[in-house]
Amino acid sequence: MKTTLSITMALLLVFLASCNPVPGPSDAQTASTPDHELWTSIGPWGASVNAIAIDPTNPANLYAGTWSGGIFKSTDGGEKWTTINSDMPTRDILSITVDPENPATIYAGTPYGVFKSVNGGGNWIEFSKGLTGHYVTILRIDPTKPSTIYAAGMQGYGIYKSTNGGRSWKAINDGLINLDVTSLAIDPQDPANIYVGTFEGVFKSVDRGGRWKIENRGLIDTYIFNLVIDPITPTILYAGTFTSGIFKSTNGGLSWIAVGTGLPIAPVNVLAIDPATPSTLYARMDHDVFKSVNSGESWETIDTGLTDTWLSILAIDPAESDTLYAGTDHGVFKSTNGGEAWNESSTGLSGRTVNSLVLDPVTPSTLHAVTRTGVYKSTDNGGSWTELNILSGDVEVNVLAIDPTTPSILYVGTSSGLIKSINNGTDWAWLNTGFSQLNVGYLVIDPKTPTTLYAGTNEGVLKSMDGGESWNEANGGLTGRRTGCLVINPKTPSTLYLLNAGVFKSVDGANQWTPVSTGLPDGVISIAIDLVTPDTLYIGTWGGGVFKSIDGGDTWSAAGLNGVFVYSLAVDPVTSTVYAGTRWGDVLRSTDGGVNWTEFGSGLPGSDINALVIDPLTPSTLYAGTDRGGVYKSTDSGGK
Repeated sequence: MKTTLSITMALLLVFLASCNPVPGPSDAQTASTPDHELWTSIGPWGASVNAIAIDPTNPANLYAGTWSGGIFKSTDGGEKWTTINSDMPTRDILSITVDPENPATIYAGTPYGVFKSVNGGGNWIEFSKGLTGHYVTILRIDPTKPSTIYAAGMQGYGIYKSTNGGRSWKAINDGLINLDVTSLAIDPQDPANIYVGTFEGVFKSVDRGGRWKIENRGLIDTYIFNLVIDPITPTILYAGTFTSGIFKSTNGGLSWIAVGTGLPIAPVNVLAIDPATPSTLYARMDHDVFKSVNSGESWETIDTGLTDTWLSILAIDPAESDTLYAGTDHGVFKSTNGGEAWNESSTGLSGRTVNSLVLDPVTPSTLHAVTRTGVYKSTDNGGSWTELNILSGDVEVNVLAIDPTTPSILYVGTSSGLIKSINNGTDWAWLNTGFSQLNVGYLVIDPKTPTTLYAGTNEGVLKSMDGGESWNEANGGLTGRRTGCLVINPKTPSTLYLLNAGVFKSVDGANQWTPVSTGLPDGVISIAIDLVTPDTLYIGTWGGGVFKSIDGGDTWSAAGLNGVFVYSLAVDPVTSTVYAGTRWGDVLRSTDGGVNWTEFGSGLPGSDINALVIDPLTPSTLYAGTDRGGVYKSTDSGGK
């Protein structure tokens, strides 16, 4: 049956009714098995990339390890990435290396140990026996004995060695005076020679790690960030330091001299050497990437097209050394001309955490994805994305709201207040009068009077009646000031609901709040309103499943999924079908008001579902914002 409410009201409901949860313990699995594959990853592409490894036998095959997004694989030189996280219990990847003789064998270092795949990332098995320090930021394979692997990190555990392909490990720290290891380089011609960088300088072993000797002569800064070795003349090494630039040794580490005219005084975060022409080096320092073609004597910046210069890793194609891959906080960038120009190469790299999703109230094909670091906008139903130029610095983005009558007006709540744009996000201005520097976690707009806004902050609720220019407290009746989710009844906008150690309701535009938690357990984390009958509400709880009210919140009763953490909710504006997004990547559906639930398809990344939104013009289209997996889309939801 068609609803008589306007499309604008429908849009307001679907993007105002989901709230951002905080992580909790594992859910009980209570729903039926998936019926069919329904979900497709649509971006916004990008992730914080810690590691890149290249298949030495087929350099078109790449592996990217991300912080919080897991491991991704490309078979076309970075043009397209796919996730390969099967059996991987963590999505925090610190290092990757590929077996040079059997490239289907891959090792991944994580905060929880080492994992190994023997089928190109198809599945993973933990190989951490003997590792007492599991925070593995470095993995290196002996080039002549690939069953010999070295693992290290900066948690004070030193270096570990495996001689049986990772099945067991043994500490090899004899002679090390500092066990915070930042880098490790193996002589490719004589792998008995190994060099490690630490917070106390450079150490060398001539017996595959049996014994270490300090080699700091000439180093004026012994805080070593990076070490690289010349593959053709391995007595030549370069060391990147914390405060004193780059040093070079031409005698196997016995002595060092400073090189690098023109480099800034800054930590050498990344250092790489061209395997075909070792006189060419690359370094990342002080927000710039530099290149030297004369063995480090002089350097020039090579940042053209590199929109994110915060590199964590730089990998060089062993067959075509002018081809470079840079891992950054926002994804992978690729250069095919030795770094002279860069292009982002992150398609399919879905590692962003999306906290909320907002549809344009006039043109719902325009979708906004809110992440901690910014807002991404798609004008083609998620087909492509651009990042809004909102802020710089350390301010975190929490929430976005769009004026329902003038969609060019946008509001963004941040960790330091509120900003507003009147031209589709091109220019922004702070609106902090009345709540300067407060953490704004939730925003709602009165759909009938869009100059009236409500903001949920860490110090309570504030209300503006002049488009955000001025604000007044609206906390009457509240027992606590730290607010949770804030939603508005689009049919009767003087009615609002607030999650704040329970549920509170206001029927007078937030002048006074009344607790309406009768029948609810502790730990309410999400709420949605049924547009067809706005007195029907659904609450998602912290391990208690879903609860339902049919009298505007006066009373509540259980509505299924007991034991499940329900992080987000959405109600179909036509059929009243309810969707629940849960911990660990499940979306569940009820077509009978919460009496029965079924799992809604598969294909999601297995991470928390932070947000759900339904396209009101095409209710068969459902979007899910995930933790560390970007946005997923289904075109087969319950609108049929």
